Amino acid sequence: MRSTLKSLASVSIGALIVVASFQEARAQRKTRISHRNGVNTYSIRDDGMRLEIDYDGRIEFTDDDSAIKSMSRYGFMRIRKSSFGEKKEIMAEMDDGEIVYEYYEGRKQVPFEPEGKKWLAEVLLEVIRATAIGAEDRVARIYKQGGVEGVLKEVELIRSDWASHIYLQELIYQDDIPDADIIKIAAFVPKDLSSDYYISEVFKDYSKLFLKSSESIEAFLTAMNRMDSDYYISEILKDVLRQELTDSAMDRVLDNVSNINSDYYKSEILKDILDWRPTKAQILSVLNTVRDINSDYYKSQVLKSGCSLVKRSDDEVKSSFRKAANHIRSDTYYGSVARCADM
Repeated sequence: MRSTLKSLASVSIGALIVVASFQEARAQRKTRISHRNGVNTYSIRDDGMRLEIDYDGRIEFTDDDSAIKSMSRYGFMRIRKSSFGEKKEIMAEMDDGEIVYEYYEGRKQVPFEPEGKKWLAEVLLEVIRATAIGAEDRVARIYKQGGVEGVLKEVELIRSDWASHIYLQELIYQDDIPDADIIKIAAFVPKDLSSDYYISEVFKDYSKLFLKSSESIEAFLTAMNRMDSDYYISEILKDVLRQELTDSAMDRVLDNVSNINSDYYKSEILKDILDWRPTKAQILSVLNTVRDINSDYYKSQVLKSGCSLVKRSDDEVKSSFRKAANHIRSDTYYGSVARCADM
């Protein structure tokens, strides 16, 4: 077994293919996540502490998160922690169908029973929360015991947006989550996660779940008000616009467009709305929002995309279209929508 550990030690972290390297907003943790030849590596530094984890295969933990319950064939896990000069390390590996351990304090190998087993129980929960290893089984277990509230309380204890968003995704996978709990999740996500990227990873691919009721729609789209990134706001709204929406939901989407500062992203969402078969009131809202776009080019792009729709509308919509077109200062871009404006 030690040959596996030696081969891991011979590979420098800098040589790994790094798939994520970031500094957590929470407590200024520095986390590096790497992957090479099927081996996942986590390196976490936090105020004098360094925690390194390497693992491969599927790993399941006991219900009290104090020991390894099972590993897939050829699976292994190495945990190394150093803090203020103290170094400890455990290697766990499948061997002929059973998990075998090696435990080190500094460079000295120490019997796993009892000291290594005790230290594993002390450090394992920290490892689980830092890496999200076994998140699928763990979230299902916590959800069965404590419902959505139980999982959300656990996520609050996780100090990594990366790991937290995996737990939240696993929570959303659970069957038949009540609408009231969907509202709780929608409000919780941007409150707990500081990264717009990870908020969008939770929201954008599961937006249909948050559009089940007027209350969950309200909570979901209101939660987006806490986001700053125009790109990620627009990515979520694009996904929302692929769903079957009520008029009320579309009205809330239009409210969110006002949070987008970028002319480009704002124009892209407005064009998608015009393609969505909007009501008269929604068309008027889009035309009114067009005036907030600074770029004449992007104003003209939105207006041209809605030209055929406006032609089939009543005089109030046509008048609003002309007013929006009159906000275009460039003769060139005004000319590109003039035919529609003169309908």
